[in-house]
Amino acid sequence: MKYITDGENKLIDNKKNENVAVRTLYTMARRNQRRCYFSYSLIFLCVIFFLSLIAGCLLYIYFERADAEFIFDVSSLGNASAGTLKSILKNYFLSFLPFALLFVLGFTSLSSLISGLLCAGFGAFCGFYITNVLKSFPEGLLSASVPLGLYCIILLYFSAISVSFSHSMRPSRQFKGMLEEDLACYLRYLLTSASFALAVCIIHHII
Repeated sequence: MKYITDGENKLIDNKKNENVAVRTLYTMARRNQRRCYFSYSLIFLCVIFFLSLIAGCLLYIYFERADAEFIFDVSSLGNASAGTLKSILKNYFLSFLPFALLFVLGFTSLSSLISGLLCAGFGAFCGFYITNVLKSFPEGLLSASVPLGLYCIILLYFSAISVSFSHSMRPSRQFKGMLEEDLACYLRYLLTSASFALAVCIIHHII
């Protein structure tokens, strides 16, 4: 014996199945789009970083030939001493600030611009710093440049992640709960990058 509500239940079930299928396809397409944004962003940011690194090296050479006085002693940053827990936490807090800034910018349209400027600034600093270390104490170049290089790799990686999420966080409001899923995934990337940054700070004080 069939009831009048049987047809309505079938329509509701079909609609739910269609919504699940559409959401799944939409999620897969958005993840693929995010991977493309990440790849393009990472390549672009790496190019900016290395060009800025070369510019930082040339800037140091220019200042040296002009006998200009530096605002701060760059060589002191390369003297890796056995740091206490307090100094490690202080350095970690300072190194975590760029990641926090990039995480917040992942919700805005300024992520690409600020990420590019941040990577350019770090690239110029690395070039300036490495050239100074190479001139002042070449024997300490490895211990000074390895932690800085690892940190910049992590920063470039998370910068590209921030740019990729900034292009996909806004459209995620189309389906209920999708913004929360993206936010949880984005937060996991932040915590992973922050953990690697802490490891780099520890390596810097051990070497």
